[in-house]
Amino acid sequence: MKESQRSERILAYFSYLNEARQQAIEEMKNTRNELVEQKTTLVAKQNQQKTLLCEQQMVELRQNEIRLRDKIVRAEREAPGAAKVHAKEQQAKKTGTPYQPSGADRSLMARIGGLGRTAGQAVWPVRGFYPAELWRTTTWRVALERYGDRSKSRQ
Repeated sequence: MKESQRSERILAYFSYLNEARQQAIEEMKNTRNELVEQKTTLVAKQNQQKTLLCEQQMVELRQNEIRLRDKIVRAEREAPGAAKVHAKEQQAKKTGTPYQPSGADRSLMARIGGLGRTAGQAVWPVRGFYPAELWRTTTWRVALERYGDRSKSRQ
């Protein structure tokens, strides 16, 4: 009798282990299926993002193309005027007189980026020696704007 009870217990133990193993296998299968579904969803989202990015880049390229075409058209429209200004500048150089562009010439040169340095035009916005003291005062002014005037608080 002891032997039969022992074999029943062993049989019950192994059936319990077998059942737990089956449950673990089912859980793993379910987890694997969920992972496959999530992976396909993720790949689909990545593909969608790639296509959206490509579309945005194409739109940006089209906008750049349109902007460049507009600049080309504007430059072609203003080229004769620029040639006239350049001819006036060359004529002034030949005669030895400084070239003073008119208001229309200045606005044309500003629109097309200038025709180079005109005679008598300074490279810097100031004439002569650029004082180091100006740099110091400018730096001091920026510091005052940033941190405020602290000399008032000391008094």
